[in-house]
Amino acid sequence: MVKDVDIRSFKKEAEGLTTLDTEVPFYKKVNEFLLNLIPLRSAIVNFQNGNIAEGVGDLALDIFGFAVGLGAAARGAKAVAAGASAFSKFAQGAKIVGRAALGSFNPLSGADDLARSALKLGRTTLTAGRNGVNHLRGALRSVDLTSLAKKPGIAEGTYKAANATEEAKVFAKFDDATGNWHALNVKTRQPFGEPLENFKADAVPVEALRDKLEKLHAKTGYTGTICYEKTMFVGMADNALPLKTREAVLGSVVRSGDSNYTQRYKDLMGITAENTSAVFRPADITESGVINFMSNRADGNIVHTAYIQKSSDGKLYIYNTNQAGLDKAMFDATGTLDQSVGATVFSLDNDGLQKFLDSGFTFSFTPNSTLNANVTRLAT
Repeated sequence: MVKDVDIRSFKKEAEGLTTLDTEVPFYKKVNEFLLNLIPLRSAIVNFQNGNIAEGVGDLALDIFGFAVGLGAAARGAKAVAAGASAFSKFAQGAKIVGRAALGSFNPLSGADDLARSALKLGRTTLTAGRNGVNHLRGALRSVDLTSLAKKPGIAEGTYKAANATEEAKVFAKFDDATGNWHALNVKTRQPFGEPLENFKADAVPVEALRDKLEKLHAKTGYTGTICYEKTMFVGMADNALPLKTREAVLGSVVRSGDSNYTQRYKDLMGITAENTSAVFRPADITESGVINFMSNRADGNIVHTAYIQKSSDGKLYIYNTNQAGLDKAMFDATGTLDQSVGATVFSLDNDGLQKFLDSGFTFSFTPNSTLNANVTRLAT
């Protein structure tokens, strides 16, 4: 313990200013320290500045502080008024405890008192830590994170702030009105803060997407069988296609003429002769997205649309609606016909899709990220 709290450095600081003390004016340090004693202040500032990871850490520290109680905060204020020259160590200890419990700390009463105070601060820190951890565990136990991630519009994923060097793991909620992801308070299930511009939702297991689809069907009453509408519906359940993307895609198709698919639709999907193929290679699918099929008997026009999911375990699944030929080819390859979520769902770890293509079709696959980017680009 003596080694951990570095008592010798406490004694040196009590005798005079450190190099850091001479570089930063004392009043500025006092001012910033007192501001950071305000619960949630440091966390809010970090969130405003885009420092998500630091903000989350400060929130945890504040929870520790609340667990200890307000009585210790009063004692901490007395210690500040004493004007200790060991301010940097004192402030660090205050932040660890959580801005609310500083203990009876008197750094000016000599080396012996420094040792006793440091040990007392250590005991206070350990007690606060235990209380804080128990508080956090209780809070997390009251939130079923697994069930939460299955809710439509809610996803766990990674976010990297503009000035950050590492990605932070966060829960986020999608705002259909603005097409943005926002950080989610897992306790209240309410979004907060600025849009998470670089948020990427994690891939989910096929069971999770199935569960979301069942809940969405029950909630919306949607029973449509038009292939491109169903594809957008599945993409919404997969937390991958925001409202603006779905509206742009559905607004680019017509229900008259020889083909429902317009040039605008092809532009949104990024379909060109170069990315159209008659050979399906699973290794080329790096994320979930939309697959469009062209028929050789219809002059190469698009005749069908389906959704391909790349699940969290890396496996591929196709969600097909209203294409009996594709259903037959997949059933012949798998021996199963799962229609429990308003679409037939097949694993693509077989040659069923390739056999369908061999019957006179080509395809073009559009990753969800590419489709979302194309919608944004073509809207300007």
